[in-house]
Formats: sequence, structure tokens, C-alpha cells
Amino acid sequence: MKPSRYNQRVQLTDGRALLFNSYTLNLLALDPLDAAAVGALLDDGSVRPAAGLAARATGLRPLLVQHGFLLDDGIDELALLREARERERYQRQTLSLTVVPSLACNFACTYCYEAARRSRMNVEVQDALVRFVGERLRSGGRLSITWFGGEPLLELPTIERLSKAFMAACERRDVKYGASIVTNGYLLDATVADRLAAVRVTDAQVTVDGPADVHDARRPLRGGGATFHRILYNVKESADRIQIRLRMNVDHTNIGRIGELLELIEKEGLKGKAGFYLGQTYPYSAACQDVAGMCMSDEEFSLLGLNAIVELAERGFSWTFGTPQAKNTVCGAESENAYVVGPTGSLVGCWCDVGEPDAETGHLLEPMNCQRIRCAERWRQRDPFDLECSSCQLLPMCMGGCPYRHRQSGQLACHPWKHHPNEGVRVHHYLKVRQREAEILQVYHRALDSARRLKRGEYDGPTVETSDEQARAVTDELRTDHG
Repeated sequence: MKPSRYNQRVQLTDGRALLFNSYTLNLLALDPLDAAAVGALLDDGSVRPAAGLAARATGLRPLLVQHGFLLDDGIDELALLREARERERYQRQTLSLTVVPSLACNFACTYCYEAARRSRMNVEVQDALVRFVGERLRSGGRLSITWFGGEPLLELPTIERLSKAFMAACERRDVKYGASIVTNGYLLDATVADRLAAVRVTDAQVTVDGPADVHDARRPLRGGGATFHRILYNVKESADRIQIRLRMNVDHTNIGRIGELLELIEKEGLKGKAGFYLGQTYPYSAACQDVAGMCMSDEEFSLLGLNAIVELAERGFSWTFGTPQAKNTVCGAESENAYVVGPTGSLVGCWCDVGEPDAETGHLLEPMNCQRIRCAERWRQRDPFDLECSSCQLLPMCMGGCPYRHRQSGQLACHPWKHHPNEGVRVHHYLKVRQREAEILQVYHRALDSARRLKRGEYDGPTVETSDEQARAVTDELRTDHG
């Protein structure tokens, strides 16, 4: 047998070690003796470990095989990844659409990458989009919609009309349906949240860039004016109606204000209601080059993100970024069955290209031409297996990074762990331990509550002994997973 090419070992100061695999996403925490035995096995699986470790190595070998750290010699992980990527790129069961009903926006964000345009989706384009969707749905498949802009809530009636048509088409074909929205939150009051929920828009991403003074300077109304307090009020009103994910776009000008924003969110009672994550301000297009000098490097943002995850966990927040995930394709731009639909009916690969005629890969109302064919083909040409990515331990979690950035600059947008790999594994382990501890506490408190109710003669459910057994089972599992 041979060790997986995607193993990552992190030695801890007390002799323990962490073993992570970016293909299977499995994580093991090993005590010093187990760490030594595993090290011997993975350094050369055919060599008998040093004296005194043979018994441990024999016992650990099935565990390493089970979780993908040791493989049969004939397994080619790179070939398996390539096959999975090709299957994902050309699959037809899931149709993914980012729909832009308008490029108009009520904000004038300092770093916006979209040029200001007033175009909006008319009925002719809407009807063409409904036909486009109907032609591509597969029975038993899935339709995934993301509403984007501009500011999509400026066209709420369009969202409602199209959503109802999409849902009806899915019902006829036995297709699962899901929808989300990316909005600045200024119009997302309780009434609007109810209207979105009624057409099965289940979650919203809302950007808040810091406390009021920071946010209002970066994300003012187009005619001038503050936006922070109205957004925060709307989030409070809407969080019980649809799921809210708060995003903070960060650069060198506001990284020192993250803690203040978290305190404000907690003070407003949103800690348990809204997720939180950081976004990297980046000069994606010519429209936002003025902010290039303020942007963080990928390495800086990587370290900031890891620190932020720990802070969120310690504050008791739910976080929506940083958890390692396996990816067959990194972006819909490289997939055959994913489209970004502009308000005029144009189709592009990436939402950074919305409204750019030279970037069109198709059109709802117009025939294909040579330029659109070339643009579509350009997204298919990038192959991470032909780049330096092929030898990277994080390839299964990254797949070459953002294809738009690579196309524009020729530089790879690597996975954040690339810059701080050991720290990434350590933070991942830290979060796993906290999760296990929380599970044990939940079982303990349920058992304690059951005992109190039983003592008062109010309890008629499972016995206290059952809860104790559950607690012991979780505790045993914690010992097994974390040495």
C-alpha cells in the first residue's frame, strides 16, 4: 500500500499530531505513540515500524485505510479527481442559474466591480428565460436559483413572477427547487422577507462592512446617505422569516473593526440568528481599480480568516466559512449547466461579466455567433491538472481557485490553507473539538432535565439511563476521535 498524496501531518508541541486528508476530509488526532507509529507507516508503508511500535501500527493500519490515509498501490487519486471533475462539469441533473433582474442599484459602494447601468429585465426576456429553464430541466433533478444584481430587490415583482413560473415547471417535472438572494439589505424589511419566503427564497446574503461609521462610508446610498442602521433593523426583522448570512468585505481600511461589528451584532440579538463570514475586497474589474491599493494579499486574508473563525467560535457565533469542503469544480463558470442571466437576456460565465457584451457566452433572444462560441470555449480551456495545481496537496479542496481571476491576471487564486496549511488544520481540529464538547453538554443537560422532571413526577419519556448511555457513547466517540 501507499500513503495518499493528500495527507497532511501537523506535529503538535506535546508530541501529539494531527492527520488530515484533503481528498476524504478526514481528520485524526493522535497521541504521541500513535503519532510515531502512523508516521512510520506513512513514511514507508512497507517498512516495519521501529521496535515497540509494531503492535500500535498493526492496530492503526485498518483505521488509516478506512479513512483514506493509506491506499492500494493501484489507486490513482489524481485520475479519480479528474474523472470526478469531468462528470461534474458536464452533468445535466442540476441546473444552476444566477439571475440578474436589473443592474440598477440604490447603493454607490466604493469597491463595486459593476459599472452603473439602468437596464432591467422586461417581460419578453422573462418569458424567454422560463422557456430556457423548461428546456433544460431533467426529471428528478434540481433547479438552483441565485438572485443577484445590481440590487435585485428593486425588481421584487419580477422575482416573484419568475419564481412562480420556475416552481410550476419544477412541480411538473418532479424537480427539486431552491433559491437564495444576494442583496444589500436596505429594502429587506419584514414584508419583503415574507414575500420572498412565499416564493421559496430561503436565504439571503447581506453585506455589512463594519460599525456604522465604516459601513456608511463604504456603502452609502447612491444619492448620499447612511444605510447601516436601516440594514441592521431589517436583518433583525427578517431573520426569523428567512435565513440571513452576514458578509463583511474587508481590506486594510477596516480589518481592525471586525470585533466591534461582532459586538454590535451580538448586542442586537442576532448572534444565534444570522451567520457571519468575511469577504475579500478585490479589484475584479476596471470599475473598481481605485481600491486596489487597499486590498489585502491572499496570504494576509488567509491568516485573517483563520483568526476570525477562532474569534467567532469563542464568541459563540455560527460561522459560514472556513470549513474544508471537497470540490469537483470550483465555480459554475466552468460547468456546462450553470448560467448567469443578465437583464437583457445575455448569458455569461461569471457574474463579474454581467452587462459586458464582449463576454457573452450565449443569449436568450439572439442566435449564437462566433464571438459567443469563443467566449464559451474559453471557460472550458482552463484545466487545473495542467497547471502547478496538479502537485498541490489542496487540489481536492480548491480545483485551481477562481477561474475569473486566473483568466484576468494569469495568477492562481489558491485555497486559503495554501498560505498557512498547518494553521488551517489546527483551526479545523479546534472547531471539531468544540463541536464535540457542545454535543456532550447538550446530552448532559437533556439528562439533567429528564432527571428533574422525573423527580417531580412530570416525565413520561425515555428513562434517565437512556440519556446516560447516550452521554457515554458521545464521550467514548470523543476519546476515539481525539485520542
